Amino acid sequence: MTAEARAERNHLLATARDRAAAIRTEARRRGHDDAAAAGAADDAAAGRESRRIVLRARRDAYHALEQEVCERACAWLTEPAVEATVRARVEVALGPGASLVVTPGAVTGTLAGHRVEVTARALTGKALHELGTQIEEMWRT
Repeated sequence: MTAEARAERNHLLATARDRAAAIRTEARRRGHDDAAAAGAADDAAAGRESRRIVLRARRDAYHALEQEVCERACAWLTEPAVEATVRARVEVALGPGASLVVTPGAVTGTLAGHRVEVTARALTGKALHELGTQIEEMWRT
């Protein structure tokens, strides 16, 4: 009976050891899988953050470019020869008797409910729009 009990005990211990080893192996596998999933999630989050930083830098660079172009357009519009040319073109567009208002960076004309504006901001927007995909080259250099 003692021998049977020892054999039973040894069998139970061996079974328990085998089961514990299987549980450890499964836990390691799950741990590796969980770590890989967590690593992939971290990589994806880092990628999103990196993209956000790049897009913010591009936006800031674009706004700085836009501001610089607008300031230069404003200065250009205040040059006497340019201002005279713009005034003449606004008058031609509206016709004789147009009322003109000249402010720094803008020439506005009105006549009979019609309005023509030439502004540094509008010129800037048009210039940058016409550059189109060429602006994308800024991000590649």
